[in-house]
Amino acid sequence: MNKFRQWLNEQIDPRILQKIDRLPKNVGVQIWEENENDVTFSFGYLHEGDFVQLATTMCGPRCRRRLNIYGSADVPYGDLRIVRDVEDHGECNRAFEVLSSFARPGFGIILYEVALEYASSFGSGLMADREVVSDSARGIWDKYLNRSDVSFGQLDIDKETSKKYDIPQLTPEEPRDDCEMGSAMYQDWSPINWEDGDDHGANRNVSSWEGSALSKHYYKNGNDVTEHLEENGRLFSN
Repeated sequence: MNKFRQWLNEQIDPRILQKIDRLPKNVGVQIWEENENDVTFSFGYLHEGDFVQLATTMCGPRCRRRLNIYGSADVPYGDLRIVRDVEDHGECNRAFEVLSSFARPGFGIILYEVALEYASSFGSGLMADREVVSDSARGIWDKYLNRSDVSFGQLDIDKETSKKYDIPQLTPEEPRDDCEMGSAMYQDWSPINWEDGDDHGANRNVSSWEGSALSKHYYKNGNDVTEHLEENGRLFSN
């Protein structure tokens, strides 16, 4: 192992590195750019020069033959889509939002990590779905909030929500950080009576909405995971 690769491996969270090393030999991650504000990351492999997605289904017999995989070896599947400038969600400091994600258990963190590095390089970082976040995805945002190699920026509630529920904004003079806070307020903090009569706040583990991991956008310096995938021939693009 040369010194650069050794240094690169030392920068990557060992749990993520372990998951990458578990990938079958020819399987990697594709970055598909629909446009500068709409990007999808998916597992897949090259077959006769074409990228074959492993997006929503398990790798069947034909897939395994192509990859020379036999026995019970794990083959990941899944994709993650991020978007920016979503209508009605606010400016959100122009961070990318995770619009949808689905992956074989144990492998989704790889897609999230590549998406985080991409969003940090081409935007102000990555943030959770502004309306609802699944329990499995929620754990990732909690870890980002506490990881030493990941930084975060605080987003603000929008003026409409502030006025409707009489909740003061953090930075009323700065509209660029205004952002839809449905997931943070509904899932983590709910001291108000919502119109639908639901109590919400199922997790209710913070004393204020801005204490939620879902109220922030996250970014990191460097692209260590993406570079590791590329170094090992596991990164594809359109």
